[in-house]
Amino acid sequence: MPVARTRRPTIQVLWLIAAGAIGVVAIGLLVVWINDQARDGEIELRIGDDTFLPGPAEPLAEVIADEGPLLFSDVGGGDRDLILQHLGEDPEAGWHAFAARPLDAPRNCVVEWRAEPREFVDSCDGTTYPQDGGDLPRFPVRINDGDLEVVVVEGNDPQRTTPASEG
Repeated sequence: MPVARTRRPTIQVLWLIAAGAIGVVAIGLLVVWINDQARDGEIELRIGDDTFLPGPAEPLAEVIADEGPLLFSDVGGGDRDLILQHLGEDPEAGWHAFAARPLDAPRNCVVEWRAEPREFVDSCDGTTYPQDGGDLPRFPVRINDGDLEVVVVEGNDPQRTTPASEG
């Protein structure tokens, strides 16, 4: 009776080790290449999303009318705390999103809503801001099929823009 030839297990193990080593080297070269491209400005690494979706405009407008502006902490995967405010009767207009603190303020110095006299007060230095956020840095607000979209930009450097409801 003929005996079947079998591969020696050591050769299979050597092939597996060689393939693994080639894979590790390839991954290492890819990481080095990506790092070089990012350093040269050819690749921009972006973690998180540039759009914050708080929800449907109409129910949010009702909540804000009943309870006051909403504070959202750490939107966009960073330290971008923002206030969402709605002014007026139309849930499709009158939206304002702005930084919860001045850019140079520590993270714990957020503005707090005071229902009377309808203004924000800086919790650290007492500076007051009007109900639309005044000169606090703004985040652009869009409405897409009835849902709010707040454009948050990288870092805690929101653009100073006119709110969507005014422009």
